[in-house]
Amino acid sequence: MNHLNPLVSIIIPLYNRVTLVNETIASVLNQSYINWECIVVDDGSSDGSFELVEQLKQTDNRIRLFRRTIALKGAPVCRNIGLEKSSGTYIIYLDSDDLLAPFCLEKRVHHFLQYNDLDFLVFPMLVFKDQPYDLNLLWNRENKEEDLDRFLRMDALWQTTGPLYKRTVLIAEKGFREELAFWQDYDLHLRLVLKGYRYRKFLSAEPDCFYRGHYDNRVSICNPFVKDDTMLDKEVGFFTWQLKFLKSENIQLDKKHRVVLWHVLNSLVSNYLLEKNKPVTYIKKWFQAGRLLEVGWYNHSITFLYQFTCWLAKKSSFFIRFRTAWQQVFKNRIADGDILTNNAIGRIKYTATQSINS
Repeated sequence: MNHLNPLVSIIIPLYNRVTLVNETIASVLNQSYINWECIVVDDGSSDGSFELVEQLKQTDNRIRLFRRTIALKGAPVCRNIGLEKSSGTYIIYLDSDDLLAPFCLEKRVHHFLQYNDLDFLVFPMLVFKDQPYDLNLLWNRENKEEDLDRFLRMDALWQTTGPLYKRTVLIAEKGFREELAFWQDYDLHLRLVLKGYRYRKFLSAEPDCFYRGHYDNRVSICNPFVKDDTMLDKEVGFFTWQLKFLKSENIQLDKKHRVVLWHVLNSLVSNYLLEKNKPVTYIKKWFQAGRLLEVGWYNHSITFLYQFTCWLAKKSSFFIRFRTAWQQVFKNRIADGDILTNNAIGRIKYTATQSINS
């Protein structure tokens, strides 16, 4: 292995992106750093995507193309297949509609050579719609809050392409958890932080990758936590999964982080009552949350009763007054219902200093 020019494996899951994947791979071919392999894993495309990449593969032998051959499908499955096929010292994941800046790999490898004792490094990503810089929005920004707190309350500090990982770390963690219903990338990041892997962030640097989104120019964009029953079930199920993971790995959160989780799970579960008008489901989920969190039942019960007063306040003016009084008396014992929207996936305007085509 050349320690000064280590091999970087770029892993791209592919599914029906014939109109976009050419641009994605072009951003890889345009890298100033040349010691890379690009592993594309097709998830059963039917629009000619596989055939297009097969043609591109003929022009550069650093491009490697595979088909998913197992029954389970999805981007996390393809990423894990790519990880298994990879040979690089470092790994970067790239979606088939996203882009790398020409200096991306060179800059990241340069930083890793300086911090080789770390497990992964994190770099900034810019959101775009049609062309890089057209939205001029940064994926996320630093603040004074702990990274773990932000991840626990779904304020994802970095996206899938943000980190450059040591391959050995991802192999040890067995990559993405394919059995999760969604948020497998968010789960990977949260696991790495929870388990104490060593990393460093360079989020004030020039963005070196570009996420193709569908956003307007608002500074802050909040996730739709309650789009429908299925989405809410998945979100609650995700945090239920994380709590079981903590127990299975014997990971002990301190009181501060347990409180953050309590606020988050209570905030999600309350939607069954306040948004979905399903008191029976709310009661069931509320008891389940209390058992998994192993929280103090006094505060948990106070919050439970407060949510019911909020629900009843929609039906009677009497309960509006009752809710207000309850909140004033127990304001320090009620879970924060706004914890998911305070700055969820906040983004800031960014002034470009270098074009992707430079």
